[in-house]
Amino acid sequence: MSKRYTGLAVLNLSFLLFLSSTVYGEAVVCWGGVTFNSMDFVNTKFTTIAAGYDHGLAIREDGSITLWGNNFYKDHLIPDGNDFVSVSGGGHTVTLKSNGSITAWGRNDYGQCDVPAGNDFVEVAAGGTFSIALKNDGSIVAWGSNFRQQLNVPIGYDFVTIAGGSSHGLAIKVDGSLVTWGNPYNGLRRMPSGNDFIAIAAGGDHSLALRADGSIEAWGQNDDGQCNISAGDNFIAISAGGRHSLALKEDGSIVGWGAESNYGNHGQSNPPDGNDFIAIAAGNFYSIALKNDGSIVGWGDGWASRCSSLAGDDIASVALGRNHNLVLKTDGSIVAWGDNEYGQCDVPVADDYAEISVGWEHSVALRENGAIASWGNNDYGQSNPPAGNDYLAVKAGYLHSLALKSDGSVVAWGDNRSGQCDVPSSNDFMMISTNFYHNFALKDDGSMVGWGYNGDGRANPLEGNDFLAVEAGWFRSIALRNDGSIIEWGNERFTTIPPEGNDFASIAVGEAQCLALRSDSTMAAWGGGNGRGQADPLPGNYYVSVTPAGYYSSALYSTKRFVDVDIKPGNNRNPLNSASKGVMKVAILGAEDLDVELIDLNSIRLAGTAAVRYYYDDVSGPALDNESCPYNSTGPDGNIDLLLQFKTEEVVSNLLVLGEELNKKDIVTLTVEGQLLDGTAIISQDCMIIAGNPSKH
Repeated sequence: MSKRYTGLAVLNLSFLLFLSSTVYGEAVVCWGGVTFNSMDFVNTKFTTIAAGYDHGLAIREDGSITLWGNNFYKDHLIPDGNDFVSVSGGGHTVTLKSNGSITAWGRNDYGQCDVPAGNDFVEVAAGGTFSIALKNDGSIVAWGSNFRQQLNVPIGYDFVTIAGGSSHGLAIKVDGSLVTWGNPYNGLRRMPSGNDFIAIAAGGDHSLALRADGSIEAWGQNDDGQCNISAGDNFIAISAGGRHSLALKEDGSIVGWGAESNYGNHGQSNPPDGNDFIAIAAGNFYSIALKNDGSIVGWGDGWASRCSSLAGDDIASVALGRNHNLVLKTDGSIVAWGDNEYGQCDVPVADDYAEISVGWEHSVALRENGAIASWGNNDYGQSNPPAGNDYLAVKAGYLHSLALKSDGSVVAWGDNRSGQCDVPSSNDFMMISTNFYHNFALKDDGSMVGWGYNGDGRANPLEGNDFLAVEAGWFRSIALRNDGSIIEWGNERFTTIPPEGNDFASIAVGEAQCLALRSDSTMAAWGGGNGRGQADPLPGNYYVSVTPAGYYSSALYSTKRFVDVDIKPGNNRNPLNSASKGVMKVAILGAEDLDVELIDLNSIRLAGTAAVRYYYDDVSGPALDNESCPYNSTGPDGNIDLLLQFKTEEVVSNLLVLGEELNKKDIVTLTVEGQLLDGTAIISQDCMIIAGNPSKH
């Protein structure tokens, strides 16, 4: 199956994460970090929600699943299908299908995704590193980590519902009594008595139970007040998070408690007002709720900030931050989503915005008349921009902001504890950059100035007047010289050696990763902090510029649309017999946003080889794995695919001409290129394992 590099049509982009969307013309390719499909949220009705440790889940009306949040363990490799009836998230994801079978994916270091066979399951629950399921005979099974004996499920056939916490399980019996197992610490075994329980919830190290009279019981760890229940007896649903709890009332309103300490308090126990909620889910540091119109709202730490699969020709630019995002549309309006604890998504209504920038908890925008608008957290005055309409550019930093004026001077406002607002006096600045606690400005003579936090030299300007660009990252800085070379400096822990060469055209820096585009349209990526793959370079030579890299993410512009391709569909290891005289089958996979009948058949090339025949059929779905050579293959997904056949001998010959070494058991990446009938270029890649002896060629 193909490695998926997908993107969206925008003109300018910052702090972008891994996207999946339709592309029209020029596209932005993103990778690393986490994902969030904001347009899915805008246009889709949902029936079920669940909150994992740091990823959220929802089932759409059509029975398919969407996810958002952290993707470190590939939680977003969603199986195809429209037959999901329930979903549960912990450190991984477990789902129940309408035929009674179970599917699981994500983190699997303890076997928590190795689901049992069968189609006699009626409920699933994902714990921290284990999973549990209830069978239709009333028995319970569990798999995954048994560090706290959480797999030692109670014996019997009289259980009616289950819940999984960080390292403990919970169940209600037919007689309405409670049973718990697993972690014996923090008072988790001190269950309330009674035979009138109708619902349960297991959190980090605490548990909740709802009685038939609408009252709630709580027990377990209470260091953050997560067991300090809200008074009342009119509750109809409960949910337990990492250190907080939620309850839904009969009138459709939500109450929350817990997360009282400074550690881990992100507002996750402060639900929004309203009485139109029908379901709740508490995650680790965030919460989500389902409204009666099928929409989802969230609050707390980065509940849905990560990224958007926006598409269309009305997007001018996108700025994605740590916990909230902005989109500038071609009509001059701004769309915002994500964490809104400080009002950072409450965009002032207008249709004359020209530029956007996202800070830690605030937003800044430049208007067409040269004035500045800002909103969000204002604890340090970072959302109080200066008056006037003579500004050319704006940049939002951590707790401060910068603006470049038409007279070549720079102004700054907000937090100044590290001198980041002490702007050097000058009227010949032409470019500004900021990120964490330090700033840079490039002068029109090619020299630079830097100011702000400089404990590790990250704000030290380099000598010389041959700089084309300078970028301030979190812990380091990088600069591009007019000879095409790159230099980097700053915190020794994060500063690395940039790639050699004099052919670089643009640069970008993120939290701990750097990007650069070469003059031949290939890219380079380097740096520490690659926990999300954001410093892994993408292949190809069809990129036109890089953009400011995000906290756990990276982005660059591409001139081509990326599609899914499956070489040898149905064959899980994709062997390439270099001595074969036969044909090789390739499927370009159709999708909701790709009608394969709109592909120009004569344009398709596999490693430069033209196809000898083609037909249409539904043979495969998207890859289940994002690694360089995934062997997972899915069957038909309801979308028509384009099947093409290529002469293997011609493909091998072209690979040899291109300099590929076809040694036995080598993994070779093959590129499929072409265009749509409207002229939009398309591209994808898949890998094959060499079999046979290349010396015969």
